[in-house]
Amino acid sequence: MPHPASELTLGIMAKYWTPGSVKTRLGQSIGMKAAAEIHREFVLHLCNRLAAVRDRRVLSIAPDSATTWVREELGSADWQITPQGDGDLGDRMSRFFRTQLGTASRDTSTSRVILIGADCPLLGASDIANAAKQLESHDIVVGPAIDGGYYLIGLRGPWLDRFERLFQEMPWSSSDVFAITKQRAEETRLSLAVLPQNEDIDTIECLDRLRDHLNESRARNRSLAEFADRIDTILSQNPAS
Repeated sequence: MPHPASELTLGIMAKYWTPGSVKTRLGQSIGMKAAAEIHREFVLHLCNRLAAVRDRRVLSIAPDSATTWVREELGSADWQITPQGDGDLGDRMSRFFRTQLGTASRDTSTSRVILIGADCPLLGASDIANAAKQLESHDIVVGPAIDGGYYLIGLRGPWLDRFERLFQEMPWSSSDVFAITKQRAEETRLSLAVLPQNEDIDTIECLDRLRDHLNESRARNRSLAEFADRIDTILSQNPAS
């Protein structure tokens, strides 16, 4: 039975834009400095694009020491900036959900939390609304990525010990992440909703497809046109060696 509408938190999990620590596959083609600057544009574009979405918005940053820098660059009260903390990606994602969902004793049983990365910069309000709708009748919602990972995961509260299985001992950055997540949801009897597939922008080929889409959208969407211009400027100012 669908749950009634409830408070929903949207989170973005991202690394700070230090060259050599983000978008390294893309950096092999365009240079690490340009790749880091494009990652920065992705994060800031998503924060602007989703600034009015849902009840609470949290930008979770690694390393922890970068939260102050991000807060200064973002310059917005629309997002709460928090550190990701220690551990691998699974540890950090689990911690985020546990913190945001709370427990049944805190009467947050109808809370919902959706977490995305910064690799799909064109996610919009309708994508988040669709994911939130699925959490009214499912324990988990996942948006699979073309490369076998996922670009979005959401959980319906309260936090359950069974959720931990979704994040521990996972071969992150492999093509098996979505398939294993789906299998573990079945094993732990958690109901799962699956969103349409999307593409992470991790390689030069992916970036070229994104740029083609943005250029096709120029006449219809001023924000996307400006986003395209910023990406073009980065690439022109940072020619790969």
